Amino acid sequence: MKATVDAYDGTVDLYSVDDKDPVLKAWEGVFPGVVKPQSAISPELRDHFRYPEDIFKVQRALLTQYHVDNPGDFFSNQTFWQVPSDPTGRGSTAATAGQQPPYYVLAQVSGQDRPEFQLTSALTALRRENLAAWVSASSEPNNYGKLTVLRLPTNNSTPGPNQVQNQMESTPAVTENRTLFNNPNVTAIFGNLLTLPVAGGLLYVEPIYIQRNEQNSYPQLARVLVSFGGKVGFSETLAGALEQVFGSGAGQATNPGQNGQQPPPTQNQQPLAPGSTPQLSQAVTDIRAALEHVRAAQQSGNFADLGAAYQQLDDAVKRFEQAQGTGG
Repeated sequence: MKATVDAYDGTVDLYSVDDKDPVLKAWEGVFPGVVKPQSAISPELRDHFRYPEDIFKVQRALLTQYHVDNPGDFFSNQTFWQVPSDPTGRGSTAATAGQQPPYYVLAQVSGQDRPEFQLTSALTALRRENLAAWVSASSEPNNYGKLTVLRLPTNNSTPGPNQVQNQMESTPAVTENRTLFNNPNVTAIFGNLLTLPVAGGLLYVEPIYIQRNEQNSYPQLARVLVSFGGKVGFSETLAGALEQVFGSGAGQATNPGQNGQQPPPTQNQQPLAPGSTPQLSQAVTDIRAALEHVRAAQQSGNFADLGAAYQQLDDAVKRFEQAQGTGG
């Protein structure tokens, strides 16, 4: 069942999502006419449905055990998963660390032909910190409620959220900026650590906010952390952090030249290493263009365009990795 609230007069409307649901039928027997049938849901309203977080939490908890179909493995618990603890729940604003909550993101994963608005969660191996799986539930009308599970090999050593968080905080760039976090006049707040499948790997993104210790103050974005393939980026902007991870010059897309063209190289922009191929150079250029597309889409607030921009960036990163393999 879904509920809407009129922002002007507070009118509440209830809609059935599954007209055959037995619990809903019992409620309709007691309160006839209160819940509108599924046919009353307009396409515009359905486009704004979000898959419920509480149901998803139950489903991911069940998946930690019941993805195992071998009886021996099931009773040995060797291949069970677990929901990791929240690596960013240690700040002064967090009441408890607890489990890492699921996050709503716009992303495209294997098996999806375009980016979808979905609820996602990382899962680690039981009593270990390495990543074991990534699960999502789609909120798209055509795939509403469809679960997608990306499983990693059982013998993998892909770092999980807590390992990545520790790696991020221990990098020289972060430790050298301890004054940012230890200033008695402000409080540093680590934002949500997002895990996104990108180009056959996993991209971690985490914002850091600064809030002054004053009444009526509010958090302001101070830094962005990015981790991909063991590399960590730490910058004042997402583009800057991505540049540190994917190569020098990628962040120049945030300062486009006139007529949408890329700016000329600066003295701080390092040339490609000797032996680099034209394909590698073109891939770097494509990443810059894709990052500029992402920036423009974020500013416009066009989610469809933002999804296409992320797909463009994903394709460019794949070409970059392929070029690295052929050029090395």
